[in-house]
Amino acid sequence: MKVKQISAMMLGVFTVVGVASAVVAPSAGATSNLSSTSASQCVDLNVSSNVKVHWADTANKPGTVTVSSNGLPACADTTLWFSSFTLPKNYDNSGVFGADHPTSFPQKGFAHTKISVKAGQVLNGTYTVSQPDVCQAAAQYDVYARDTAVSYIPDAKGVMQSGTKWAWGFVVKKLDSTDAACKVETPKTPTPTTPKTPTPTPPAKTTEAPVPTVVKQAAAEAPAAQPAQTVSELPHTGLETIFAPVLGAGAVAAAAAYAVRRFRK
Repeated sequence: MKVKQISAMMLGVFTVVGVASAVVAPSAGATSNLSSTSASQCVDLNVSSNVKVHWADTANKPGTVTVSSNGLPACADTTLWFSSFTLPKNYDNSGVFGADHPTSFPQKGFAHTKISVKAGQVLNGTYTVSQPDVCQAAAQYDVYARDTAVSYIPDAKGVMQSGTKWAWGFVVKKLDSTDAACKVETPKTPTPTTPKTPTPTPPAKTTEAPVPTVVKQAAAEAPAAQPAQTVSELPHTGLETIFAPVLGAGAVAAAAAYAVRRFRK
């Protein structure tokens, strides 16, 4: 990011109409080393020459600054501010603030960090302030001694309004829309993929073994029981002895007659 700095810019005294603006407590935006000392020598932090203001990287970290009292304690309680401002949209983007660049104002306060120093303390800390988006507009950063923060800059006097003791600051130019830092990639919306409905596989045909037909056979009927023949023996009369020869002879004659008939056929 390209930055044109107005180094060690001292601004004159002026009056300004302020607007409400958020204030960041030192604990939220500062890393300080405010130590007390018993040294008899002290410095007035309302005098600019007694305070050292240093930006280590105005190109990439304009919202970070180191402020010190050169190792000497403050003679009295003092309040300093580290503020960021946005310049008008029609700013000439020269990187310069002042009467020769009327489009450099008015400015609106963007954020403020309060630096409070107690009497007897040595000021030596690194402080941060929120940075405006330089893809949208140029920005200005100021460190100044004042009881209250400057929330609006109406003219070329900048933060040097009534009550401001001193100020150091610089302007960061607006970046071109083609700058890599200002390019916003539009996330690609993935094309929804309709999941394919799987074709159901018909179940395998199962060949069932034929169930054998059981033919029930009627149970064979047992032959009816023949009644036992009862042979009644005739009473013995003595005649069987008489007729036995006769019966025997007749039977032989009958057999002979049957044999004759059979061979004659």
